[in-house]
Amino acid sequence: IRLLRINPALDHSDAVECTLEYVSLQNKPIYNALSYVWGDVNVTDTVLVNGQHFEATKNLVAALRERRKSRLSESTWIDAVCINQKSVDEKTQQVRLMRDIYCAAQKTLVWL
Repeated sequence: IRLLRINPALDHSDAVECTLEYVSLQNKPIYNALSYVWGDVNVTDTVLVNGQHFEATKNLVAALRERRKSRLSESTWIDAVCINQKSVDEKTQQVRLMRDIYCAAQKTLVWL
């Protein structure tokens, strides 16, 4: 699976920058899972993921901004980012793993 590491920022208005990393659930990685309301998929903001522009819903960007306040660079599993939404095959495979992904998470965070 992929996990997202949210880079800390000094100011709330700074661009959200993240890094995706590949891990195996068999290696018992330490991460949190984020469950959130997608919101309007047509209202987006740009996040930098591995230096590339990624369009995320405003609600997800708000959650990412809040998460980085801790100034800890924690790994987080977020479906919209960690699953390639353009690949039907990957989505099918990852949806089958979602129970395992949520169960293996250290915490599941909810953002409404």
